[in-house]
Amino acid sequence: MEEEISLRDMIEVLLRGKVTIAVITAAAVLVAGVLSFFVLPPTYEAVATVMVNQPAQQAPPEQGTPEFLASLTRLPQMTIATYAAQVKNPVILKKVLEQLELQEKYTIAQFANKISVGTPKDTNLMEIKVEDEDPQLAANIANAVASELVSFVSDMNQQRVSMSARMLKNQIAAEDQSIAQGAEELKSFLKQPQSVTELQADLDAKLKLLTNLKAQAAAARIDLAGAQAGLAAAEEALANTLPVIKTNKSLADDSFLSQVAAAASGKSPAALGGLKMESEEPNKAYMALQEDVATRRAAVASLRNQIAATEATISSLQNDIQDIQVKLVDKQLKYDQLQQKIDTARQNYKLYNSKYAEALSASSLSAGEANLMLLSQAYIPRRPVGPRKMLNMAVAGVLGLMVSVFLVFFQEYWRTSAAPPTRGQVSTS
Repeated sequence: MEEEISLRDMIEVLLRGKVTIAVITAAAVLVAGVLSFFVLPPTYEAVATVMVNQPAQQAPPEQGTPEFLASLTRLPQMTIATYAAQVKNPVILKKVLEQLELQEKYTIAQFANKISVGTPKDTNLMEIKVEDEDPQLAANIANAVASELVSFVSDMNQQRVSMSARMLKNQIAAEDQSIAQGAEELKSFLKQPQSVTELQADLDAKLKLLTNLKAQAAAARIDLAGAQAGLAAAEEALANTLPVIKTNKSLADDSFLSQVAAAASGKSPAALGGLKMESEEPNKAYMALQEDVATRRAAVASLRNQIAATEATISSLQNDIQDIQVKLVDKQLKYDQLQQKIDTARQNYKLYNSKYAEALSASSLSAGEANLMLLSQAYIPRRPVGPRKMLNMAVAGVLGLMVSVFLVFFQEYWRTSAAPPTRGQVSTS
């Protein structure tokens, strides 16, 4: 059957081993006390306080300024946690070791273990804490680390701004060269025959001439329509007019004819007075109409020839205008490209100059000291922070108690498990 141990049995075991428990616990406390008071050297903590000045929100870049260019003169935004992480930067620690001549005593890793950083809640403060057996050295280390931190951040920002200034200066020289090169290309382009100005002037002249010719052609068509209408009317009038006129005359009416007839017939003119004579005469009106029709036909033909010649000239002129427009578009495109290249280079040159001036202004400032300020130097501590004697004794007492209780239970288990229980023996709870 399974053995069951009651709470009473456990208490009885503890009571039987109370001497052991008391001795072990007292011994642990005594050893911890001796070590804390007489063996372990006192440790002192020095604290240097650094204030982090959070920069105001930087204004966005001006419209048209590329973000990468604006970032060249913009200091990086760093939080308190970022600055705190830099405290144990090997570069800083190495400089502090060399400054305090401790490079033979500590490695960088050992030296970093002596330093801790605290950031009090809801503040912009950093507390650089250094523990050492020598209170003077602890204060010196804390102050040196705080000072080197400010210098390190300042140097990093200075190097960044200086690098940006060099980049901007090189870019300014490149843009200046681009402006000169673009100007030379534009000059060579303008020296070529049929420049944009010449082509534009030629195009304007031909467009003006084309307008005039079209106006002349329109006026000639109107005149032709009028001439054709007049010709049709004249031809109609000519068709309705007889070319000759028939007349009946008495010989008595014409003395000359009567004398001729009398001489031929041998009769007296009076005897021949009753005779009639029929004759045909050209119609003067018909002749006038013929002349008018001929004139009008010549005028119509002349107007048609004039219109045909004008239209041919217009067609040829339109082809010339199309050729000029094609050449002008190509020339104008090339001119605009060259001009845009120069304008872009000038704009970039001005922008880079402005940013270069900002970089020079920023390089004259101590950015690290502006962002970090040594608010309070570490003073030489008078009271040690370690070893914590009472805490060490309390911890030793708890450990001794736990070990002694375990030992008492182990001894009881070992004793009771050595002899097997007699037959019929049953444990009770």
